[in-house]
Amino acid sequence: MSFRFFLIIFTLLFAFSKSYSKSVHNLKCQNIENNSVHTFKIYKNYKVVNILPNGYRFDYIIDNETKSQVTAYFFQRKENLIKKFYLEFNLDKKVLYDEMYVGNNIDNLFLKDKKIFSCKDDK
Repeated sequence: MSFRFFLIIFTLLFAFSKSYSKSVHNLKCQNIENNSVHTFKIYKNYKVVNILPNGYRFDYIIDNETKSQVTAYFFQRKENLIKKFYLEFNLDKKVLYDEMYVGNNIDNLFLKDKKIFSCKDDK
């Protein structure tokens, strides 16, 4: 294979990686109550990954996404208990609201816990 072929492949891979990296928004967010720091990766039109300080990762489904706001959620079911985890990012103010709802019926969940995070872009 020629050098020209390798140059074309390299250029295409580089262009793909640049366009892919623009579709991921990385944030470092600090809990205002206990100062714990979570890392969030927002994959445009796809999902949000919450990386806890201990390394655990949770994937959220994006529910709504605009230039200034992203909301995402996931459900956890254990026996007769349903938990809904919900994130709301205000990208203009760099604030995150993290809520957990619980109950035994998906249509009748109540707010159990709410945390507020101050965020900054993580390059």
